[in-house]
Amino acid sequence: SYDDTRVALIDGGTSAAPGPTVVETIATGQAVTLQKATPCGVNDGDTPAFSRDGRRVAGAGFCGYADVWDASTGRLVRHVDEHSEITAVDLSPDGSRLLVASSDSRATIWDVATGRPLVSLIGHTRAIAAAAFSPDGSLVITAGLDDTVRIWNARTGQVQRVLSFTDDQGPVVFSADGRQFAVGDNPPVPGVPGIVRVFDTCPECQNPGGLVLLAAPFAIPPSVQTPLERTVLAGS
Repeated sequence: SYDDTRVALIDGGTSAAPGPTVVETIATGQAVTLQKATPCGVNDGDTPAFSRDGRRVAGAGFCGYADVWDASTGRLVRHVDEHSEITAVDLSPDGSRLLVASSDSRATIWDVATGRPLVSLIGHTRAIAAAAFSPDGSLVITAGLDDTVRIWNARTGQVQRVLSFTDDQGPVVFSADGRQFAVGDNPPVPGVPGIVRVFDTCPECQNPGGLVLLAAPFAIPPSVQTPLERTVLAGS
């Protein structure tokens, strides 16, 4: 959890019998087992996500389902079907919205209270490997296997910034104030150390002309740009 008082632990079990996920209080060792919901269990290759207020925790399985629980009682709060292999989940600061990224190149923001999709984040051309809310819940960052990292408006789904790299990037995380984000590099050569790059989140997001200048050095070739990318780089 963000206050370092609790940790979510996953028992991967087997594909036929997924193990339980528990939330453990670090100081006392007291554990709460989360109510089983996802047919294939929580993916033990990914980290469950707490809301910043610590009240809720989210997890997902490869079979396409994501769940949100009450972190104190283990009660299932919401169960959604992304209809694709899920690669990452995160919760908005107050736990009211669930971010789900998938291998079919899209991400969805769900309303936890109603179970309805609120926003679709569409623009990556390959699977999304990592995704996270900004600390205030206004932005989302995603990293895709199309070698791009993107900043999105979490309310409208519009792309605010696109950075292009020579290979796919790893974990992404915002700073505590949301003004910067860090991107972990996935070096394609085994044994070669990766690096972490830090960027300003969106210095020119409210200035279309400035955004074009900002994006130009990282722009991907026109032949593989999405219609939305062409629109943004054209400054319209």
